[in-house]
Amino acid sequence: MDISLSIKYALVKTNKKSKELAKGINVTEPYVSAIANGHKPPSFDFVVKCALFFNMKLSEFVALGE
Repeated sequence: MDISLSIKYALVKTNKKSKELAKGINVTEPYVSAIANGHKPPSFDFVVKCALFFNMKLSEFVALGE
């Protein structure tokens, strides 16, 4: 499970920017960037919020990184 890949693929798939994701889930853009670049591990809450932001099932979002 590679959430950084999940984030990158979901951003491309939905034609969104990391700035929009950060604003949409109420975190900072550097925090999103740190997770997307593999510098920080994501919390479960963060992953759930990302899936909701991208309008995906949690399993669908996680599977993007596999």
